[in-house]
Amino acid sequence: MTKRQGRWMVAIALGAALVAGVPADVLARTQKPTIKGRINGKQFKAWSRGVSASYGNPFFIIGTGTKPGRSIRAFAFGCLIFEPPTTFPATYTCNGNYNETRIGRRPSVKVWGTLEGLQVTFDSFGSRAEGTVSGTLEIGENPPIPVAVEGVRFSVPLVQ
Repeated sequence: MTKRQGRWMVAIALGAALVAGVPADVLARTQKPTIKGRINGKQFKAWSRGVSASYGNPFFIIGTGTKPGRSIRAFAFGCLIFEPPTTFPATYTCNGNYNETRIGRRPSVKVWGTLEGLQVTFDSFGSRAEGTVSGTLEIGENPPIPVAVEGVRFSVPLVQ
């Protein structure tokens, strides 16, 4: 068998595997966790090592962070869920926080949060949770400055 024939065999095997399909639980574990959207008027994007999620009755929690550099931004939210949703979409009122930390000669930290200001809608909930987050974070500087959380989409594998 020549090298060229070997490459074709590998290509055919990969194509057959794609056509046959990959089990959903394997696919859920291999997709990178992501969170994308607008927070405080700025594009927020976190993926891979910066995203973690867990569910343990009655809590669902996601914590994120962005790449360190001159500024670090982090977003986290948590929901009180006694039973995993079985019909979708399922919407919950949740708490959350967001912070921006600037590093440099004049470092600064700004923090916002809310106890019931976020609406989290789950599109799926199983080995992987997917959905959207929107709302307003109001607790923060004195006087409070509201921060909008707009169209944040998340797709994360769950650790139970």
